[in-house]
Amino acid sequence: MEVRTVKELERRLALIEKISTRPDPDGTNRKRSLLNLDSHDLMLEGIRETEDWDGLILRLYEMHNKRGRATIDLWREFGKARSTDLLEETVAGVKIQRSGRKVRFPYRNHQILSSKLEP
Repeated sequence: MEVRTVKELERRLALIEKISTRPDPDGTNRKRSLLNLDSHDLMLEGIRETEDWDGLILRLYEMHNKRGRATIDLWREFGKARSTDLLEETVAGVKIQRSGRKVRFPYRNHQILSSKLEP
């Protein structure tokens, strides 16, 4: 069990290093953040691969009993961004807007948010 976990961790760390050293579209090799979150009310709790290995799950939670809208600026563009529950099933009625590398979404008091990003 431990060997599998270590190998998965090594693979994920290699993926993050590959992402952080990829040249920007303007041709520079400066390092970028994996993502930037514009809200101080939300905490990024985790990033992981989806169960079907076809994207990433971002999990956030609201920690100051507030409502609002937040924008995440990602390191690259994704084809789709949608709200999911903890089982990665699509949640109807949550409007996630995607524009280029940015994903914008509403949040509520003490809400746990999960977003699936797909290529």
